[in-house]
Amino acid sequence: MPITVDATWLVGILLAVIRVAAFAVASPILAKVMPKVGRGAFAIAVALALARPIAHVPDLPGLIAAAAVNFGVGLVLAFISGLPFYAFDVAGNVVELGAGLAAAQVLDPSGDHTSGVLVSMFNMTALAILMVVGGDRLMVRGLALSIQAVPLAGVARMPSGLATMLIDSLGALMVSGVALAAPVLAAIFLADLALAALARFAPQTNAFVIGLPLKLLISLMLLGAIVAIFPGAVQQVLAEMSHSINEVIHGLTP
Repeated sequence: MPITVDATWLVGILLAVIRVAAFAVASPILAKVMPKVGRGAFAIAVALALARPIAHVPDLPGLIAAAAVNFGVGLVLAFISGLPFYAFDVAGNVVELGAGLAAAQVLDPSGDHTSGVLVSMFNMTALAILMVVGGDRLMVRGLALSIQAVPLAGVARMPSGLATMLIDSLGALMVSGVALAAPVLAAIFLADLALAALARFAPQTNAFVIGLPLKLLISLMLLGAIVAIFPGAVQQVLAEMSHSINEVIHGLTP
C-alpha cells in the first residue's frame, strides 16, 4: 500500500521545528536547565504538538523566507522572555563582589562560561522555583500564542517598541538584581563603616585583614535572607515574562 505524505503538514512541521528550535537555542532559561540534547528533544516535542498544516506549499524562495521569519520570531521571543531572569545573575555578582568572592570563578558547563559560586547557586534556586510555579508552561504557551498571531507560513513585522521594551527590561532587571542583594549590601556597608572607625581609632589594627573574612562571614549569614526573597522575586519574573511575551506577540502581529 503506497504511503502518502501531505506536503502541507510536512512543511508546517518543518517551520514549527525551526521556530521552536530557535527559541530553545537562544533561551537563557532553557540553556541553564537542559543540555543541548534536551533542548533538541524539547524543540521536536513542542513543535510536533504545535504544528499545523499551512494553507499552500510555497516555492523555494517563499519557503526560505518563511523559515527566516520563524527563526526570527523564535529568537525574539527567547531573548525578551529570558531577559528578566538575568536579575539573579546581577544579584549573585553584586553579592560576590561585596563578599570578596568575585575572583572565585568556575566554569559553568550549561552556559559554556565562567560564573561565581553564588551566581550558580542563585540561578539554580531560582530555576527550581520557576519550573515549579509554571515557567516551562508559560514558555510553551507563548510559543502557541505566537503561532496563532504569526502563522507558520505568514509574515511578521518588527515590533515598533522593541528598543524601548529592551531598555525598560534592562533597567528593571538591574533594579531587581540590586534589590535582591540589598540585605547583604546594607550589612557590608555597615561593616565597612565599622572597619573605618576601627582603623581611625585603633590604627595599629589591620582593618584590611579583618575586613575580608568579616564581610565574607556576613554575606554567608545573610544568604538565607536573600533566598527567602526568591519566591516573590520569581513570581515577579514570571509576571514580567508573561507581559514581555504578550507585548512581543502583539508587536509581531502583522
